[in-house]
Amino acid sequence: MPNRGYRVCRPTVYRALDFLLAQGLIHRIPSRNAFIGCPFPEVRHRNLFLLCRQCGAVAECSADALDQAITTTARAPVSRWTAAISKSTACASNVSSGAPDRAARSE
Repeated sequence: MPNRGYRVCRPTVYRALDFLLAQGLIHRIPSRNAFIGCPFPEVRHRNLFLLCRQCGAVAECSADALDQAITTTARAPVSRWTAAISKSTACASNVSSGAPDRAARSE
């Protein structure tokens, strides 16, 4: 029997992503052009991501002090724009294993 895979059109995928973003169930990571599930969707928060440049792991953090600084500094109401901040570094498992840093420059 032949495999009958169904093809999903791009607009369907984009609508689904827009819905999930609007509900706060996922976040977009602009620097990676990727999406991540939100670990705490019930709480409104800004996006702060820690990105491991060695293994590609992503962790989302909540930082109330950072949220307050963004809100205080913003000229327009924060609800009009999205603050997505990411920090690229090595995760704890790569640091403890002594894995070489792929982003480090060799001299």
